[in-house]
Amino acid sequence: MLTFVDITERKRTQEALRNADARFRAIVDQATVGVLQVDLQGRVAFVNGRMCSLLDYAEQELVGMPVDRLVHPDDMALHRERLDRLLHQGQSYEIEKRVLRRDGSAVWVHNSVTALPATESDAGSVIAVCVDITERKSAEAALRNSDEHLRMVLENAREYAIFTTDTERRITGWNPGAERILGYGEAEAVGRSGDMIFTEEDRIAGAPEAEAGQARTEGRAGDDRFHKRKDGGLFWASGVMMKMLDGEGRHVGFLKILRDQTDARFAQQELERSRTDLLQALHDKEAARAALEAANAAKDQFLAVL
Repeated sequence: MLTFVDITERKRTQEALRNADARFRAIVDQATVGVLQVDLQGRVAFVNGRMCSLLDYAEQELVGMPVDRLVHPDDMALHRERLDRLLHQGQSYEIEKRVLRRDGSAVWVHNSVTALPATESDAGSVIAVCVDITERKSAEAALRNSDEHLRMVLENAREYAIFTTDTERRITGWNPGAERILGYGEAEAVGRSGDMIFTEEDRIAGAPEAEAGQARTEGRAGDDRFHKRKDGGLFWASGVMMKMLDGEGRHVGFLKILRDQTDARFAQQELERSRTDLLQALHDKEAARAALEAANAAKDQFLAVL
């Protein structure tokens, strides 16, 4: 006697599950920033190609690894404190910290961390988006040392616009990176107000004064906004303004470091826009798995009756 069982629905759900997995991977693999997914046991569940490149590990080496192994010991307490707050209070966060490459060397990253909700078969997880800021951190550290370091960094850091101003924000120094990114030659820039790189809207809103005021009182101020080039074009800048002191501790001006992060911001926005798709993909994956389990159970029940 031949017995036939219709498994069409099971095949469809298997295909849906494969498609959901492929969709999930495609979303994050196209990102130009590092993406790391960590389960609630603190182990890496997923990592994209950019993150593997940043850490110099193969994907199969990272998956299953305790994420704490990738965190620099000096940053471990802050990492755990912020992660614990996210897991218990649902509070997404951004943090700058060091992660460890395969050879033990440290890479500074800017982390944007958020929680993914639990599903019926998954207790939930955490997604971290990582941008390499090692070069910026190195520039900041060098600039704190001496005038010679300042001169060397100003001349050689071409990926960063670095310039100095007096206490009234008039430009006193201008590196080749500033010329490359902002379009003004040194002779054009020195003596002019540093406010010239702000958009008209930000100048009206008092953003230059607010940034300088924060740097004056706190020692530094973040600068993540659109800035304007000489030709009027806008770009998304990420950087910092720092208070400069002389040998006797007197305030003598400001140091500003910024980088064109337009591409990285676009990638971040694309990732945020894809988050809904990612969550839907996870939902579809769970639904497909549940349907497959139901189809298998129905088949087993049918065969048991026979």
